[in-house]
Amino acid sequence: MCNQKAFKIFLILYFCVLTLNIFAQKVTNSIHKKNEFNKAIFDSLSLNKDSIHSNSSSLEIAINAQPQVVYWGRTFGLKQNGLDFSLLFTSKTGVFIYNTFYYWSKEATPNTIAFGDIGIGYEKEFTKRIYASISYEKWLTFNGEDYVNKALNNAITIQSSFEFKHFNFSAIAYDMFGNYNVLENDFLINKKIRLHTFSKTCVLFIKPEISSVFANKNFLTIYGDYPHDYNNQATYRLIDIETNLPFRLLLNNAYIEPAFHYAFPVNQLNENLSPFFYFTLKTAVKFYVNKKLKKYY
Repeated sequence: MCNQKAFKIFLILYFCVLTLNIFAQKVTNSIHKKNEFNKAIFDSLSLNKDSIHSNSSSLEIAINAQPQVVYWGRTFGLKQNGLDFSLLFTSKTGVFIYNTFYYWSKEATPNTIAFGDIGIGYEKEFTKRIYASISYEKWLTFNGEDYVNKALNNAITIQSSFEFKHFNFSAIAYDMFGNYNVLENDFLINKKIRLHTFSKTCVLFIKPEISSVFANKNFLTIYGDYPHDYNNQATYRLIDIETNLPFRLLLNNAYIEPAFHYAFPVNQLNENLSPFFYFTLKTAVKFYVNKKLKKYY
């Protein structure tokens, strides 16, 4: 009975994720600049699930390196590398607060932090297999350009995840807004596979994943260089498909994760993009409050 109730709640949340794309859009003047933003994606240190919630409060510190900054399977013509630093505090009640700062190479934002965000949210675990979260994020800009400061500077995110026996599925909805509005849905299927146990506190595993991005293509028209008329009701369509293969080495309450990605961007308007490979490297450590370190054996 409890499982049926939890599954109904999951279906309601999933419906909310899918219907975010019909929200009304507020539009002002068109922008002919190019830039790109990146969203912080927090992943648990646990082998068993991707939920950030636990029975103890924790602080996670992470650094993510990007030899090639990619968003929606696109580099927007900028050959730049990136480095982001994030802090995530999660309380045992499920409330979480995070802050991220992004640095991109000189070609895009000379000698300064390119972008930052601060967010707050809540994650609820309905069963051991179903959990969901909602969060609000404020975007911080540092280059002083008015179009960046006002175009998109807020985001509301809803995520629902379900763990099946042989794979995990997540649906994520983003409503990004400011003077403009961008609506995005991400769908992910992945599976964690343990490769080798070196010791009780040192484990290597991989997580093959395929992801897809659907959105109204307003993000491309806001920051693209090609001529366009900004469409208040831009078509909601497939934007990008990616295959990802991260290798995570757990070292007690820390990890290092090199990841290989292959992007299949779906051409929009007059784009002429081809699939391409890129690489990321992430390291993180989590500090628990009044909790002994977990043995991953």
